[in-house]
Amino acid sequence: MSRPEFQKDQYPEDHTFSAIPRDKEPGWIVPDRLRHRWELQTGKSQRKLPPLLRELESIDVFIHDSDHTFPCMMFEYELSWEYLSSDGVLLSDDIHTNNAFDIFGQKRANQYGKACLNLGYALK
Repeated sequence: MSRPEFQKDQYPEDHTFSAIPRDKEPGWIVPDRLRHRWELQTGKSQRKLPPLLRELESIDVFIHDSDHTFPCMMFEYELSWEYLSSDGVLLSDDIHTNNAFDIFGQKRANQYGKACLNLGYALK
C-alpha cells in the first residue's frame, strides 16, 4: 500500500507539509453523510471565531491547529473555553512551540497534559 503524497508550499517555512493529500481539497475526510453539517471558513481566528462561537452557543470539543503564536493560541484557548460545555475538552496541536498551553492549563483547566508528543488536552 503506497502512502499518499501530501501538498507542500501552502504554509510558512516552519511547516513542512499539509495533511491534505495532493489530489484532495480541505474537508476531503468528512463523510458524505455529514457533509451538509460541514462548512469551511478561512481567515484569521480573531475575526472568524467570535461570531461562530456565539452562533453555536456551546461546544463539546475545541481543536487548536492554526497560528501557533502565543497571542493567537491564548486568544483561541480563552475564547473557546467560555463556550466549552462543562465536560468539554480543548485539544491543541504543536504545544511545544511556546508556553501558552502550559500557562492556560495551569490557570483554567481542571486537568491538562500531553495526549502525545505535541498534542495537549485540557479538561474543563
